[in-house]
Amino acid sequence: MGINAFYLYNRSTKHATMEMEVALPMNVKRILLLVFVIVISFSAGVFANSGIEKVEAYLRGDYQVFLDGKKVDVGKVLVYQGSSYLPLVKVGSLLDADVAWNPDNKGIYVNPRFAGQPEQVGSGNPEYEQITMLQPAGYMAKYLGKDHPVLAVRSRDYKLYYRDKDVQRMGIDTSGLAKAEEQLTKELYLTEAEMAKVWKEKPTFKPVYEKLIIGEISEDRMKSIQSYIDGLPARHQLINGDDPYSQYYSYMIPQIIVIEALPDDEFNLIGYENYEINQYWLRLKKNHMDQWYQSDSKIKTLVNTMQY
Repeated sequence: MGINAFYLYNRSTKHATMEMEVALPMNVKRILLLVFVIVISFSAGVFANSGIEKVEAYLRGDYQVFLDGKKVDVGKVLVYQGSSYLPLVKVGSLLDADVAWNPDNKGIYVNPRFAGQPEQVGSGNPEYEQITMLQPAGYMAKYLGKDHPVLAVRSRDYKLYYRDKDVQRMGIDTSGLAKAEEQLTKELYLTEAEMAKVWKEKPTFKPVYEKLIIGEISEDRMKSIQSYIDGLPARHQLINGDDPYSQYYSYMIPQIIVIEALPDDEFNLIGYENYEINQYWLRLKKNHMDQWYQSDSKIKTLVNTMQY
């Protein structure tokens, strides 16, 4: 069974015309008042006990769709029993809304992009609680039918905080919520209890035990980043070559918790290495053979785990 498309129900067709104007609302919230259906393709025999009804419908390539008086391209219009159905993903894109399919509950989620929550809490954050990282952790948060990578830290009093900018990427407006500034990275975090004041549904946070990837990172860039990670033990051994005790040191490939893509082909990494939690920054460039290589890098020790 595969999903072909999501379709949006609309009753604004004009009868006995070859061209059809469909007035689409600009306010995304009004979409939720419409009826959603899914057109699903099946191979032979799959209909049994599925709850799916096979229907006969028509695709009209001659129909036109207009948004605020301007013609827009949403592909062909499906017509079934005198009603028109439009691809919900394309309509959502035109109305600045995300459309997500959740196979767990067979749910279609239509969410305004970063549109915030129904109510704002407070008017600002003039001061932040000060916390210090004890341990970083990666999570995949499922919220409104979609998965989102979120970096979290456990503070020295063992409270768990989620990074503010990742929570905002989930579509939760954190304006006015109480936040904490992590002293080593100077980034803002907040607790689940604060998020609960404004979320539309409770997210589920699933720990990520491999590298948490935040942002879009191409395969060839990732190979270059992994090459940098794999080369760190040899780099440290070379740097400490003059230390008479260096032969007793154990240099291991770091356990990377998170790789975050920044603008201009720069990347932030956080990981465990030689009893330390380090922050790695690197910049990639392409050589004359069109291959990515590490052009610059820095390492900052955040936590010495031997102290705890």
